[in-house]
Amino acid sequence: MKKCDENCLECKYTDCIVDVTPSEKKKAYYREYHQKHKEKRNAASRKYQQEHKEEIKIYQREYQKEYRKRPEVKRKRKEYRKRKKQQEKEEGK
Repeated sequence: MKKCDENCLECKYTDCIVDVTPSEKKKAYYREYHQKHKEKRNAASRKYQQEHKEEIKIYQREYQKEYRKRPEVKRKRKEYRKRKKQQEKEEGK
């Protein structure tokens, strides 16, 4: 039996004993690739954001409006305001 180094991305054995599916191999490959090329991705992201500033602003505004309409967010905001108001009352005494 061949000794496995458990480096499944660059496995040289066709009859590998480690049970890894091709899709898991692919995910691991992309995860590793993205970790190695963070600066390249960040530069591309910054470039895109500079070129599409207005579109991004509009999207963010629309997203915020929709986000604030969610029931769980409304509930949290209401609780926060209530707690804040109660603290102000206690400090005023």
